[in-house]
Amino acid sequence: MRVISYFFLGFLFLHGLTEVQGQSMQGASYASQQMEQAQEWLAAARFKKAKALSQKFITDNGLVIAEQAKYIYTLSAIALNQKDAMVLVSEFVTQYPSSLKSNQMYASVGYSYFNIGQYSKALPWFVKVNPFSIEGADLDKFYFSYGYARFADGDYKSATLLFEKVLNSKKFGPLATYYKAYLAYATGNTKAAKAVFSTPLPNTKITEKVGYYLADIYFKEGQFIEAIQAAQKYLPKANEIEASEINKIIGESYFNLQQYEKAIPYLKAYRGEKKSWAQQDYYQLGYSYYFIKEYESAIDQFNKIIQGKDALAQNAYYYLGASYLMTDQKQAALNAFKSASNLVFTPEIIKDSYLNYAKLSYEVGNPYEAIASVLDHFILNYPLDVQTENLKELLINAYLLERNYTAALALLEQLPNMSTGPEKQTIALYAALEALEVKEFQKAIDFLDLIIQKDAKSALASTAYFWKAEIALRTYNYPAAFAAFDLLKPLKDKLSLRLQTLYPFQKGYAYFKTQKYAAAIAAFKEFSVLVDQNPDFTAEYEQSLVRMADAYYSLGDYKNAVSYYETTILVSKDLKAYATFNSAMAQGLSGQLDLKIKMLEGFEKISKSPIYLPKAMLELGMAYSAAEMSVSAIHVFDKLISSFPSSSLVPEAQLKKGLLLYNQSELEAALEVFKKLTQNFSKSAEFSQAIAAAKRIYIEQGRVQDYLTWTKDLAVTPDSNESLERDSYEQITRRASLLDRMEQIKMYEGYLEDFPEGKQQLSIRFLLAQAYKDASLFEKALPEFQWVAEAQSENSESALVAVAQIKMEQKIGGDPIQSLEKLLVMAQDPQNRSYAMTNLMRLSYEKKDFKKLRNYAQQVLIIEGLDFQIKQDAQIMLARSAQEQGDAKEAAAAYLSLKNVATGELGAETWYWLAYYKQQTKDFEGSNVLVQELAKNYASYKIWAAKGLLLMADNFYALEDLFQAHFIWQNIIDNFSQFPDVVQQAKEKIASTKAETINISQDDE
Repeated sequence: MRVISYFFLGFLFLHGLTEVQGQSMQGASYASQQMEQAQEWLAAARFKKAKALSQKFITDNGLVIAEQAKYIYTLSAIALNQKDAMVLVSEFVTQYPSSLKSNQMYASVGYSYFNIGQYSKALPWFVKVNPFSIEGADLDKFYFSYGYARFADGDYKSATLLFEKVLNSKKFGPLATYYKAYLAYATGNTKAAKAVFSTPLPNTKITEKVGYYLADIYFKEGQFIEAIQAAQKYLPKANEIEASEINKIIGESYFNLQQYEKAIPYLKAYRGEKKSWAQQDYYQLGYSYYFIKEYESAIDQFNKIIQGKDALAQNAYYYLGASYLMTDQKQAALNAFKSASNLVFTPEIIKDSYLNYAKLSYEVGNPYEAIASVLDHFILNYPLDVQTENLKELLINAYLLERNYTAALALLEQLPNMSTGPEKQTIALYAALEALEVKEFQKAIDFLDLIIQKDAKSALASTAYFWKAEIALRTYNYPAAFAAFDLLKPLKDKLSLRLQTLYPFQKGYAYFKTQKYAAAIAAFKEFSVLVDQNPDFTAEYEQSLVRMADAYYSLGDYKNAVSYYETTILVSKDLKAYATFNSAMAQGLSGQLDLKIKMLEGFEKISKSPIYLPKAMLELGMAYSAAEMSVSAIHVFDKLISSFPSSSLVPEAQLKKGLLLYNQSELEAALEVFKKLTQNFSKSAEFSQAIAAAKRIYIEQGRVQDYLTWTKDLAVTPDSNESLERDSYEQITRRASLLDRMEQIKMYEGYLEDFPEGKQQLSIRFLLAQAYKDASLFEKALPEFQWVAEAQSENSESALVAVAQIKMEQKIGGDPIQSLEKLLVMAQDPQNRSYAMTNLMRLSYEKKDFKKLRNYAQQVLIIEGLDFQIKQDAQIMLARSAQEQGDAKEAAAAYLSLKNVATGELGAETWYWLAYYKQQTKDFEGSNVLVQELAKNYASYKIWAAKGLLLMADNFYALEDLFQAHFIWQNIIDNFSQFPDVVQQAKEKIASTKAETINISQDDE
């Protein structure tokens, strides 16, 4: 507590100047009478009158009168603060060197200033006085006055010596004793001061403060009970400033006595130095609240200690963390314990704080650093702590959460009680499944082999065999799949119930792909019996039905094929179009042409998708043709051509239409069709057939010259070169697989150079384009893919996909949007259509073309059977577009729909915006809960973690939790330098709130 450095003395003015010794004189002369009057004016402080009257006699012939007049005149000048006062004093001393009045003058001048409280002006006059020329009571008066002037000037040592000279004075002794005690108190000699203050002292305004000093002395000496008693006794008569200090003494004394509940009202009553509290003040009140379990109030005090770097701050952060824990504010507790552990004052607090920080990191997530590294830090620094073994198990789980399976497996080797058990196999399985998810198949196999090596007959080994078979199927390595099935067979009962159920499905798929259709059917039947209508296996059940139908179809058992196709149609919305088309084909192959026609006639009602409808139209036209319904056939072919002009089936439809017309002897009409085909689809496979059919017509009409003229314009390969070109192509197909990529490229380029208009140039150009792409020669690959894409062939769609990929990934060839839009129209492969749609959404978003974006996204959401991930992408795009356009309601609804399904970075984005919109509704605590989920589950996505932290800091600031806000802002600055925009925002937040947090007044209590 600060020492009071001022006094209200209430000092009774010392008065009675040394009387001027009257000059013995015979009788009462006029001059002496006037001097007596002047002396009276001087005593009455009527200095102007005294000065005027005495001035008349300064030059009096009588030396005694003149001396006295000069004396009074000089004192009056001093009192009037006359500029030449000191000159007058000097003149008096010079003029009357042996006068007793010189010493008296010095004392009198000193008393004059002393009496009006101008002690600094009195002091130099007292210094001039010779005390040996003063006697009796006047000497006591001089020593006390001189001592007090020294005291007022801050010269406590000299003041003490002067006060000691009058301790026995009846008049000045009690006051001198008091001031000597106070000087001892002021200079830290509390023992001497207490000895005096504890004894009866004169009851004056000055000595009323003795209780205040005693309270302070007892407090400083650690006599807290006595301090409380003295302070409480003095408190009723304390002024406002003293009351604040007294309350501090009482409150802190109770605090030191661990009587925290009694301490609180007095600690709160303290107003602080200059109306601002120090960190210790907040700590004592916060700890008192903590002890009596008023945790919210404790938090309110502790979180105001936001800039401390000392031992007290470390304690405060620790108990702040504990208070947050008691109120279930775990994320806030994590931050406080982190702050406590970062300070280096108390080892036990460092350890316990970091332990809590580590456990909370595992429990609620850590947005600042990897959970595993936090746990590992404690384990490395406190290897012998009783908690370390438990933390090692948590560390393994943390590695699993972070998908750092290699580190988890390495840690297991350090835990003998776990490394030999199934834990290692379990982690290896997690690692394998993750690698499988990202299509790192060899890595997955390595982890699966590790499981098998550990125990080849365990339940986990059976699972490993199952996934090895799955990988083999995905990589078309069917011998490896069957090898895995053989090893799994004796262990299949150890599989989980789900994998046991999927086992026959998996085998059926392997048999189907290796054309072992009878075995495939048996396996799929076994699977379908197991699952029946179990909704957990709906997709696999539907696939088993259609694959059995396909297997029967491949075996020529069209009756059973139709039966399973019909069952598929009944149970599967997504496979209905496929099953209907294939069922119609099976009917046709079984001789039921009328049923095939009937089913295909109604196909457009089932699906308008460009994936199946063009094929259905083509097959219907061919069925009509087979049924000799030529008009209907031509009508269907025309509909296909007009409805799907970009379909690769258009050239075939035109060819078949032309042949129908030819067979009906409508030669000119047929010739017109063939000419149109060759004109529009010169790169198609049907081109040469159309030429051949037209040649027959020309020959029949005897128009050979017209044929030669026509084909000359078409640059058709002369008949004499056809065999050479055919031989060259056959050689390429035989040798290509034996050559490396660059040799293949050279061979393909040679063919195109030799036969620039060769019949096989379409397939050669496609192979060349693929080879260029595989060799990363994208500049060369692009024009070749573009040529193939325009050719309307079976490879056109794949070529167009490659064009779009190169444009997007290699940033060459211009804007990919046109290529993607074309792909979207012509694609028959669902994956290619999804690819086009997804990228068109993304590019529309990048170009801020929200109208197109919403259109594409809404189309995606209604496509039947589309992959869930694609639909999720559409949903996130809709959310982003609403966000960009400021439609908060729609954006919030869109993100809410993704809450339980979005994963990875999309999950991080979703949780961030949900927290953001929650903040916009002023639900700051609810927003923080969502940010905690973001931190816990998506900490590896750093940009969203950083933005989430910024959001959380703003929430805490709005909740008036300044510690949390500043802690988070500072950690953003320290840990996220890779995101300068976010860091700059954090710096601006700290700067804008700095004035609030340097000194927080308790006036708001």
